[in-house]
This record gives sequence, C-alpha cells and structure tokens, in this order.
Amino acid sequence: GRTVLMAAADAMQLPASFAQMSRLVSADVVRNTQLIRISAEHEDPTVAARIANQVAAEFIKKNENDQLDKLQTSREPLEAEIQTAQGQINDKTSAIEAQKKQGNSAENQARVAQSQKELSDLQQNYAQLVGKADDMKLNQAKAITIVTVAEPAVPPDRPTRPNVLVN
Repeated sequence: GRTVLMAAADAMQLPASFAQMSRLVSADVVRNTQLIRISAEHEDPTVAARIANQVAAEFIKKNENDQLDKLQTSREPLEAEIQTAQGQINDKTSAIEAQKKQGNSAENQARVAQSQKELSDLQQNYAQLVGKADDMKLNQAKAITIVTVAEPAVPPDRPTRPNVLVN
C-alpha cells in the first residue's frame, strides 16, 4: 500500500512517487502458505534488493504499529474503569477517616461499619478489574501476529529483462 511504499522510499531516500514505487515493487501471496513474496525491479540489482528488503521492513513496522494501536484502543475503557474504581476507593477511605474523627457514638460506629463494607466491595471490584486487565494483556500478547522476513532479498546474478532468448 501507499503507506508502506512511501515509507520505504523515504527510508532509502529515493525520490520516487507512489506510482513509481508501485511500478518497481510487487507483492504476491505464496499459495498454501502464510508467506508473501516481495519483488522489486530496478536497473541496479543491488538497489532492487535493497528496495525489496526495505519494503518488507516497513510492512513489518506498520503491522506491529497497527496491532499495538488496536490493543491500546481495546484497553482504554477498562483502564478508565480501573482509574474510576481507584478514585472511589480513595474517596471512601477519606470518608471513613473523617467519620472516625467524629466520635465513638453507636450511630457513628454503624456509619463507619457500613462505609467499611462499601470500601471492601469497592476493593473487590477494583481487584476484579485489575484481574481482567491482566487477562486482557495476556490474551492480547498471545494474539499478536509476528511478521518476520523468511529470506532477505539478494541481488540477482543476471538481469530479468530483457529476456534475450525469448526476444
């Protein structure tokens, strides 16, 4: 795609447009595998190999960034809930401390006991949310697709064009 091709051109400092890069580079899925074959044509075979390798590197970077963005987006609501729960715990703890300072009357002790029960419930909820966040991180780490270069491009021994025998 445009993003990968232009990032490769920029990284190699090639003054090429998207149209020029798309004429130089092709990518094909290898049947019955999870492999993608990236090919590049250029008058200089060394430059062709460098272009193919750089396109692969930029594709890997883009894939990792896209996956990390998706993971972060799915974690944000849960992290917001955790922050809210932490704030509620802090507020309830402060309220309990204030209630304890109001004296030891039976009514006040009942309010403190009720507030401590509410605090306990908030802490359990917080622990569950943190557990969910940890589970989500683990599951997301398992789900990340790792893309690697199976075989780096090397300059060809002979030109692919023109095919003198066929011509």
